[in-house]
Amino acid sequence: EALSTQSAKVEIDEKTEEYLDMACDLLGLGVVSVAKVLKFREMHVNRQGRISHIKCPRTLAQARQTLQCIIKILYKRLFDKIVSSINEVSNSGAARQSEGNYHNIGTLDIYGFERLESNSFEQLCINLANERLQQFFVEEVLEAEQRMYRDERLNVHSMELPDSAPVVSGIHSVLRLLDE
Repeated sequence: EALSTQSAKVEIDEKTEEYLDMACDLLGLGVVSVAKVLKFREMHVNRQGRISHIKCPRTLAQARQTLQCIIKILYKRLFDKIVSSINEVSNSGAARQSEGNYHNIGTLDIYGFERLESNSFEQLCINLANERLQQFFVEEVLEAEQRMYRDERLNVHSMELPDSAPVVSGIHSVLRLLDE
């Protein structure tokens, strides 16, 4: 038996409903089912062997949090699928079999290389943040030091500084595609 304690506190406007329709179509989900999940929380109460299903309306803040959780789960599953596909393609064939060599995609962060096959979407976000911090440090501190040495005409050999812009740009491109 399903009881509804109240009507929905959250309503979906026309523009949001268009986005919800598109998202549900792409994901193969029913719009009514997803809207129900966003608007209501279902509780199952077991009393003396009898199970009651209670629908409790969500507040706007709760609906937004639920939507953010759904988005996070989708990103994680999509990321895991992409990494799995990349690993499957790069680890197949003769390259993998000859002397244990294989292709690897790594993201350099402050602490070293991370292997994507054993990391999560959250780890990629952490690596991206670290990479951006590292690039900021290189640009603002190390390059400034080298400029200062040149300005003061100190005889110090300049060194090639790492440029993580291509890595950061690549990851940002992928994240933009995921957002679309």
